Order: sequence, then structure tokens, then C-alpha cells
Amino acid sequence: MPNEKRKIDVLIIGAGPVGLALAIALSKSTPLNIGLVEANEKKPYKAGQGKALALSYGSIQLLEKLSVWERLQPLSTEINEVHVSEKGRFGITKLTAKEIDLPALGYMVSQSDLSHALEEEAGSSRIQILQPAKLSGIKHLEQGVEAQLETALGQQAIECQLLVAADGVDSAVRSLLKIPVVEKPSEMSALVTRVHLKKAHAKTSYQRFTPRGIIAMLPLGNSRYANIISGTHSQVHAWNKLSEEHYIDQLQDDFGYRLGKIVGVDKRMVFPLRQLHSTALYQKKVILLGHAAHVMHPVAAQGLNLSFRDIEDLERLIEEALEQRKPFATNELLSEYASMRSRDQKATMKFTHILETIFSSQSPSLGKVRKAGLLGIEFIPGLKKFLSKRGAGV
Repeated sequence: MPNEKRKIDVLIIGAGPVGLALAIALSKSTPLNIGLVEANEKKPYKAGQGKALALSYGSIQLLEKLSVWERLQPLSTEINEVHVSEKGRFGITKLTAKEIDLPALGYMVSQSDLSHALEEEAGSSRIQILQPAKLSGIKHLEQGVEAQLETALGQQAIECQLLVAADGVDSAVRSLLKIPVVEKPSEMSALVTRVHLKKAHAKTSYQRFTPRGIIAMLPLGNSRYANIISGTHSQVHAWNKLSEEHYIDQLQDDFGYRLGKIVGVDKRMVFPLRQLHSTALYQKKVILLGHAAHVMHPVAAQGLNLSFRDIEDLERLIEEALEQRKPFATNELLSEYASMRSRDQKATMKFTHILETIFSSQSPSLGKVRKAGLLGIEFIPGLKKFLSKRGAGV
């Protein structure tokens, strides 16, 4: 009923992959009552739609633990090798799953398939889902937090011991709590589409650096590849205004024939690239996860995988506190979580920012760095293994 106050242990704002995964993890490992709030209405499921997502092997291990991977695996494409090169330069490197004794470096899935698999698991659990419902206010209480929601039935208040912000880059939780963000200026955009090949190809992803932008090709099964081109706004605009025929010709010229002949391209979408992080990962009884906490350049495909590692650490800390019969939403626990995750988050964001700077620049001196870097990765086994493991999330 509207205007009544409900009580719950953990309330998660945002039912995207991050919010869903945390809710499922806590519902499986703890006796806590979990609530999930989503502002948008649920859309009908359409297989294979939305962004193409690269999940690391470490993320797959989390999805297995959540009983989600068995639903998702038949719809995924494994990546056994990553091929990195630069047009017009000799340096080339290959990272393989075999070199680090894994069955795969990662897997490609569509956003709609991942969300649907998570939603199905959440729907079969004891998680309380409120959708659509919009967060309109937050009030700190002596023993917790009150979330004020706008629903189809009117205003509703939910009191919780821990409030989790998993509501994206424009987080309502972060905004209501006035937590500042630091955003690095970016002059880059990305074009996203899918291309169709004349023949099916091996399970290899490609990253190729060219004077007209960074080209990523990610396997989607059979003869389809996700194609992402990132570069300056003007570079991406130039790609986007090409006709389909000219787009294919230019892509073939810059990327080459590693995948054979490209015979078709789907609708192209363009969006600006952002890199930002919240100045704080938590406040009293509130914690930020996913894009509410950090957004990074997609050049190394680390964003969602980083968020899944955040989830694993937070879930483990809460589970341990409950096993020791301690409060699970204290500032001490949230501070410990922030300290644990800060190093990984900062290192990952720095790593992706360095890659963006080095490989998007047309400076001749940075061109030499690129060449030396690609050659160095290929011929220094320890460095190569480190990068492979970091990409695989292990």
C-alpha cells in the first residue's frame, strides 16, 4: 500500500547487471532480506540485443556461483585469443588462454541475454523487486537509511540497514547525497555496430590501432562480429557518415582481411566516451557500485568486469560479518571495502587511461612507444602473462 513504511536489510537501487548480480549473490550467501528497485519499466526480452559485452573468465566464475552461467553459456561466444596490432607498424602481439592455462580468456554476450539470465535467477529467488519505482529522496536514520520512492501507487518509504547505489553513471543516489565526481576531459567517442562476414571464423578478438581510430572486432558466433571504433569526435563522425558500402570498404582497408571479407553491417550507434569516478565509495549506511562509482574508457573492456570484482569483495565482507555475528553495514566494514577495492579500481582506470592516451595519439614519439610496447609484450613472457591474466580477471 502507498504511504506505508517497509523495512528491509539491503536495498539496491538499480536493476541492471550490477544491481541484479549483487542481489543474487547476497540472497544466496546470506539470510538477509534483499530489495531491488528499478526506475524503468521491464521490457520484453529480445535475444541477442543491446551492447556486446566482453566478460572476463573471472566474471564467468562469479556467474557460475550465481547459477546464471548455465542459462547464459549457450548464448555466448568464447574468446581464446586476443590479437593486437597497429596499421603500418611491425609490432604485433597475441594473448592466449592456453598461455595462462585457462579454457578461455573470456566470453562475449549480449546485454539483453545477460540481463535476462540475471532477471530469471532473481525472479526465482526471494529477492523483493519493485519496478517501476523512482528514488526521490534519502533520509539517514539512527539505525539505517530511509529511501523515499515514487511508485504507480504513490509515495512509498523503505527503511534499510544498507542502501546500495547501482543506478548508473547519472546515479540518483549519488546526486541526492551530493557526492562529487571527478571526470577526466575526453575528446573521444565510440561507434558501435555489428558486421557480417562471408565465412565463420575462429574465436579471436582483435584490437587494431589506425590513424582513423581504434578498431575492435569481437566474436559473436558464426559469421558475426561486434565492431567498435573509438577515436576523436571528428574521426568517429567521419566513420558514421559513410554509406554502408564505403564503411565496409574503409573498415576492410584499415582492419585488413584477418577475418576474410566483410559482407554487411548493421545499424551504427555513436556515443561520447567518459571516464569518471566518485570521490567517495561510501557514506554512512550507503555504498556505490558499478557506473555509480566508476566509468572508464572501453579500450580494455574492463568496466563491467571491475564491477563484478567489486561485488565479490562486498558480498564476502558482508557474509563474514554475519558469520561472526557482527553488524554488516558499519562504517568500519564499508571503509574496509573501499580500501580493498580502491587499489584495483585506480589501477584499472589508470591502465585504461594510459592505453587511451598512447594508442589514440598521432604523435610520432608515442608511435614509437606503441611499436616498442607491442614488441615488448610479444617477446617478454612475464609481461605477456601478466596482461593475459589481468584481461581474464584472474
